[in-house]
Amino acid sequence: MTVRGIPAPQLYQPSVYWEDRAQRFAAEGAGLAAVCAYGMPEFYNRTIHLEQRLALRRWLDVQPGTRVLDVGCGVGRWSRLLAAKGAQVTGVDLSPTMIAQAQRRAAAEGVAARCSFRVQDLSQLEIEGQFDLVLGVTVLQHILEPQLLRAAVRSMAARLAPGGRMILLEAAPAHIDVEEVGKAILECRGVAGLHDLHVWRISDRFDALTVHVTLAKGAHGVEVSRDVALRLRNQFGLEHVTVQPEAAPPGDLVSLRIRRDS
Repeated sequence: MTVRGIPAPQLYQPSVYWEDRAQRFAAEGAGLAAVCAYGMPEFYNRTIHLEQRLALRRWLDVQPGTRVLDVGCGVGRWSRLLAAKGAQVTGVDLSPTMIAQAQRRAAAEGVAARCSFRVQDLSQLEIEGQFDLVLGVTVLQHILEPQLLRAAVRSMAARLAPGGRMILLEAAPAHIDVEEVGKAILECRGVAGLHDLHVWRISDRFDALTVHVTLAKGAHGVEVSRDVALRLRNQFGLEHVTVQPEAAPPGDLVSLRIRRDS
């Protein structure tokens, strides 16, 4: 459980987590255990990969010369596929081992000349140029801090060429109704409104939620955040809840996306 925007679990450090995972799984087979679901049978990960490819099918049909930015590229499975179609691909990932595997696999498939892989943090992206396609597959759901999530999205959007497209494929828990979650938060004492509510599926057993709540007059941020987290854990089974309390704009709440009286 999290209050005051402090990420939980506190031991989750993305760069450390993904590098450790890459060192254990990225070299195995197609490397799917490193980027899909480790600890699951190979056929399970191949099914996930197939479902993702079907969902992305229309966006993966690119013309030769298309400039692509593949964020959270992992072992380069989408980068290599796009490069094989003639695209010029830049892939970025937090993990040096992932990047090394992407480079090795691109060379083995004969597409290394059309691929450039770099170790970078998406929330602090340092890539020059613009891209016709920015692609991210189950990447944003692993950025658990709201301010870093916003920075990541802005970084991607800033690198879109005129007329370019940003395609983001994320996993969301089917059993959780986001509208009902929003209503439950608004029913908590001291909550005047909310915005930037996101629910992610991190793994089969781990769902996460982030939200900004606007405090009612006289409400205490720590107490409200704790009450919201407890309510969501008890009602929806959400163990990882990041709540960012904010003071209401002077005089009104017109700018809020969801309000108590809406």
